[in-house]
Amino acid sequence: FVYGNPPWAKTFFVLVIVASIITKVFWFEVSKWIATHFNAVVPRRIIDAAVIVSIVLVIFIPDVTGLLAKMFMTDHFYHFDSMITSPAWSYLKGGVLYKDQFTHYAVGLPVVFSHLSLMAGGFSYASLVSILIWGTITYYIVGYFFIRRWLGSAAIAASAMLLLIKWQMFHPGVAPVIFNYPSATVFRFPLDIVLFFLILGHINHQKNWYLWAASFICGCSAFYMMDTGAYMLAAYAFYLLWVYFFQGLNRLNAVMFVLQLLLVGTTTAMLLLMTQGLHLFSSVF
Repeated sequence: FVYGNPPWAKTFFVLVIVASIITKVFWFEVSKWIATHFNAVVPRRIIDAAVIVSIVLVIFIPDVTGLLAKMFMTDHFYHFDSMITSPAWSYLKGGVLYKDQFTHYAVGLPVVFSHLSLMAGGFSYASLVSILIWGTITYYIVGYFFIRRWLGSAAIAASAMLLLIKWQMFHPGVAPVIFNYPSATVFRFPLDIVLFFLILGHINHQKNWYLWAASFICGCSAFYMMDTGAYMLAAYAFYLLWVYFFQGLNRLNAVMFVLQLLLVGTTTAMLLLMTQGLHLFSSVF
């Protein structure tokens, strides 16, 4: 069903393409119909509950032991160990990341997983995979509410989530199961959805605290995953430029722009100092 080539897939694909073209051409009429019929006939709370249940049913894997066996048969936990298990276990045992133990992406991810595993019952493959599963479910649920709030349509938000889940989680590149490759999951970029919410909040309410919170989140993201943090910072910096450009170029806005970007770097540095101690200033860093 997921990775094969069932006979109905081609027909279904053609129907989806035709429906997509019709929707694109007649988007004004379609969006008006959705707003007046779908959202009105079906209460939003029922839609929200149905979407949440659907996301859980699609992603949740009750047989964690069986999942671990399948993952072990695939690559003997090679990807899982290199990204999560080895650096997280080293950190729990007092090792200094990038000094005593190499970590592929950043310091923050193994630190976060090590603490979450203890909260989930102890450090083990089962607890780590369970964190991946429930974290993924949470991310897509939050993503649904973001798109619903942004575009104002539960139908569009639900459709978007189903497409995102399909495109990311069910394709040959992550066969047989995406959790075998943690870098391909939403744990590569878990904080981007928070940044989106904050930017949307600032657009709607024009409160400065949204921008300061966004700076803090970008700093946390750089600590957690360096490449994703860099992408988020670039997007956020462009948004700040856009905001202050339309407010008018003056000294106050220039100072605010610099301070908010400095908060990103300060947050990352403080988190590194908290986890790495004075080793942060050693030559290896």
